[in-house]
Amino acid sequence: MFVGFGYAARQQARNAAIDAADELENEDGSRDSGSPVHSAAAAARRRPPVARKRKKATAEEEEDALLDAQGY
Repeated sequence: MFVGFGYAARQQARNAAIDAADELENEDGSRDSGSPVHSAAAAARRRPPVARKRKKATAEEEEDALLDAQGY
């Protein structure tokens, strides 16, 4: 029950922030559609996640480096 309540509160806060951002855009005149924006449309405006680089080499990469150093 607590997990569900936390999830619902998080979603409501996220939607409220999106609505506030949309109202600011409408005040600037940059976007005036006249209809409320669905939360799925707001999700489409997000930047795609950036691929993270690994700090440590995998075991396979270490093995390849050792074999390359030995001339195999």
